[in-house]
Amino acid sequence: MSILGIDVGSSGIRGVVFDYNGKEQAYAQCNYSAYIGTDENMVELDPKEFFNAFVCVVKTVSKKFDDITAFAISSHGETFIPVDMNRIPLSNAIMNMDNRAINQANILVKYEKEIYAITGLPVQPSYPVTKIMWLKENMPDIYKKTDKFLSPPEFILLKLGLDVVTDYTMASRTMGFNIIKKEWDIGLLNEIGIDNKKFSLALCSGEKVGKLSKSVANMLGLKEGTIVALGGHDQPCGTLGCGAVNSGDIVDSAGTYECLSVISDNKCNNELAIYI
Repeated sequence: MSILGIDVGSSGIRGVVFDYNGKEQAYAQCNYSAYIGTDENMVELDPKEFFNAFVCVVKTVSKKFDDITAFAISSHGETFIPVDMNRIPLSNAIMNMDNRAINQANILVKYEKEIYAITGLPVQPSYPVTKIMWLKENMPDIYKKTDKFLSPPEFILLKLGLDVVTDYTMASRTMGFNIIKKEWDIGLLNEIGIDNKKFSLALCSGEKVGKLSKSVANMLGLKEGTIVALGGHDQPCGTLGCGAVNSGDIVDSAGTYECLSVISDNKCNNELAIYI
């Protein structure tokens, strides 16, 4: 029996099949390219690119191994897709490197210490909350019609016909999630003017989302009933995969972005200066 790990990056999707001892059995990758929107600060991607690349990767590795019993998805953060009540995308995916919301971020800077204490994030235009503020101001019809703002893994779950949920680590990259209470911060979102119901239920990584139907499994080359579990944000997932589990351990991950992940026994959301 094998387990498939999927990673949704900013420029492509990778899939690795592991046996139950953690030994790599197969690997596949499918790339895509985000593009500049109507001005240089806008970086977008057709959301179908995420799902098409996902299907390509899963079908490639499933041809090599027919005993995949479960999979989960890790992903870069910040990118989101607004979908309506019928789960149809209302716009392109707004990517993590998109900086259209500079003015909205500047408005929130005066509340940065309070926001950091709640979310663990400094105010930046890259986070979804600021870009949702931009949408509400500049494309109010899209904001009004949006039922959910979905991350790439949520969008893939949607396309697979499964419950659309997210995990704590992905939710924590929005700048609207209370990292202490592990729930959407209604007070913060209300103050900013964003409806908290436009975000999915957040659960712990590893939670079972569901099983693939026969038709979906056949499309992917997998077995009916293959288990789908919640993954998480790529940096903590990669940090765990590197074996960093003790306080003081540090992992340096260099890809589209370079990130340092530090393991600590202490909460770090009360000292904003250490992140600036």
